[in-house]
Amino acid sequence: MGKLSDEQKANLSEEVIAKAMQCETPEQLVELAKSEGIELTLEKI
Repeated sequence: MGKLSDEQKANLSEEVIAKAMQCETPEQLVELAKSEGIELTLEKI
């Protein structure tokens, strides 16, 4: 799995973490990350 920077970790709210846990596919996780301004690709997962 790709690593988040310290700044990205600090900006993850409980709400975003809960949404990430609900993702059923890697593609959904990538889309969520994108909507939150986090760079994530399927290759990084």
